Amino acid sequence: MAIRLFRIVVLILAVLLLGSCNVLQFIFGSVFPATLALVKAQTDLSKLIPANNNGSTYLRLAEVGGHSYVIITGSPSPSKYFAYFYDSDLNLTKSLTGASAPLGTGVMVDASSLIAVGNKLFNTADLSLATAIPATVYAQGNSGTDGFVYSGSNYIGIIISSPPATNTLTYSFLAGDWSSGSQTTKTLSANTFGLQLNAVFDDGAGNVIMVISQGSSGGNNNDTVNAHFVTVPKSAFTGTFPTNPYDSAPQRDNLVSESFGFANGSIFAYDSKASSLVRINPADASTQNSLPLGSNNKGQVKYAYSLSGGTFYTFDTDARILTKYVAWW
Repeated sequence: MAIRLFRIVVLILAVLLLGSCNVLQFIFGSVFPATLALVKAQTDLSKLIPANNNGSTYLRLAEVGGHSYVIITGSPSPSKYFAYFYDSDLNLTKSLTGASAPLGTGVMVDASSLIAVGNKLFNTADLSLATAIPATVYAQGNSGTDGFVYSGSNYIGIIISSPPATNTLTYSFLAGDWSSGSQTTKTLSANTFGLQLNAVFDDGAGNVIMVISQGSSGGNNNDTVNAHFVTVPKSAFTGTFPTNPYDSAPQRDNLVSESFGFANGSIFAYDSKASSLVRINPADASTQNSLPLGSNNKGQVKYAYSLSGGTFYTFDTDARILTKYVAWW
């Protein structure tokens, strides 16, 4: 009798799980059943982040000196910010809200191997406050890093220029101690305008890979983009910049704009046409591997990949659930 009752309970649970993406999302923070076996840890931030903060919440990783932090930043209003630091297993290690919050949403590891969040620097080992800085790191793309280091200088503010110059890249480079710097612009395309920056990645080999696409008037389908993978040597940001690099960059269509990541020398994204997570060679946009998922919740999920390639993370901005996965590729 007990065995029969157990089988009935299991059957009912199976029907509920298979029949409702909402149930799956409530339990796992994902509507991707194919990824359930990959889940290693999960935490609910719904009591920390207001439900109306969906449009201004960012997921970033900071990996330096043997330490790895998963960082959620956001700005509920123009004058309010927050930052939550988790270790690699999603244990909350530091909360910054109210007066202690950094004034900005961007994250990078600076020239001194300190973690910059907004306008503050934090020591890597214990996340204690090192100092405030006379600059602000803002979240620029949907994913990746919000700055990079080259030759002892910090590069931040990497954006596509405002109209009418929507084919140019603007950025600032500052001294390693953040004491001084300047801003410059470079042309990305000869004839294509309305460009948008989806992600910025430091490939660890002396290059910056920018995922750039055209705005909705030039081919976006809802939240999917025709992504160009623009690889530029770091030295070119202060030296000779490539001529119109967007125009000759490898490209790939049907990729969800929130889903980009970088690990092991590859770009990762969700392909909405194939209903799969894909690993992409940024040199030619070819598929290196894929994981069929069957469905997705598009722009509701943000992604971040460990540079070592062992894990990746998602943050569901609707459910406000942060999830850690083991590598599928």
